[in-house]
Amino acid sequence: MRNEYFNKNNDLKTVARFDGKTLRDAFSRKIATFDGKVLRDASLKKVATFDGQNLRDASSKIILSADAEVGIVVMAFVAELI
Repeated sequence: MRNEYFNKNNDLKTVARFDGKTLRDAFSRKIATFDGKVLRDASLKKVATFDGQNLRDASSKIILSADAEVGIVVMAFVAELI
């Protein structure tokens, strides 16, 4: 899903995009970075970890369980909410 808009709302407007490392909103502002395991917010604070199945918050509590494709989409929204 690199360099593609991976999620659109009902009006088909771009919500965010992921280039393989950085999640950016529709205005190209950095939302978070993801190295395959650790999700960090724009200030590089550790927000969550992802092991391919479980997304855990900074205190290691499971936030959700999903496959890798679904996980990255959900992580974009988690980063925006946290």
